[in-house]
Amino acid sequence: MADLSMCTVRPWPTVRNAVVTLLQQHREHTVYGSMEVDFTFAAERISACSRKTGVALSTHAYVLHCLALAAADQPASVTYRRGSQMVTFKDIDVGTVIEKPVKDSGRVPVGYIIRSAQQLSLADTNCALRTACRSTLEEDPLVRWRRGMAKMPAPIRRLQAQRIKRDPLLLQRFHGVIGLTNVQLRGIDRPFFGFPTQIYTITVAVGSLIERLQWGAAGSAVSRKVLCVSAGADHAVIDGMGMARFAQSFSTYLESGTGLDEQYIETTLKLGLKRGR
Repeated sequence: MADLSMCTVRPWPTVRNAVVTLLQQHREHTVYGSMEVDFTFAAERISACSRKTGVALSTHAYVLHCLALAAADQPASVTYRRGSQMVTFKDIDVGTVIEKPVKDSGRVPVGYIIRSAQQLSLADTNCALRTACRSTLEEDPLVRWRRGMAKMPAPIRRLQAQRIKRDPLLLQRFHGVIGLTNVQLRGIDRPFFGFPTQIYTITVAVGSLIERLQWGAAGSAVSRKVLCVSAGADHAVIDGMGMARFAQSFSTYLESGTGLDEQYIETTLKLGLKRGR
């Protein structure tokens, strides 16, 4: 019999069942890729906009905004097989992970969906994420559903996972149509890429933000901020050129400072968000 006297033993947290159910929806024909994005201009504009408004603008919100626009430009990224049909969504519902407060447990990661994200301004996206992070779990109906599902017997959870995996309309309802996860951690100063669980046609993971030396126009070395980005794609639905077009569109939005303009500042001030983080 196994001797556990040298181990710390505690009950399996029921909430982890929700994670297992999500993992069971992973698409088996997934391929992965990664790229480095010149984030210098965007980082400067994010800092400038945050100073002018007094409201922190997260890299997460900015990347999500760019992701929604790129997905709208490249419909193949939100196309799914449904039996003998191919379904392409018109609205870009981005499924992402945020931290929420839980009584007696601090802050925990929770799945959250920004609906019709392609129609939102950057200021609205940042406001939506900030509001969601400050709300309680009890206010979110999808979180309540996941809690209830986590308490179900394993066969029922597996059945539900397979239903969502086969039906993109259910996927949209419970998880959105494209995914974004963020594995950034303050203090990581080296290239770090995350390769996410892949339940969508495309799931993007944001990694570390690092310094790179590049040759400038004058022939001297200049320091640039580089964002590590990786993604998983369902190769059964989207081919290599479709993935490449999506990556090109996404990186263009990221590098150009999309939405980081005077309109962002004006809208943020009108929204009356609390200053600070």
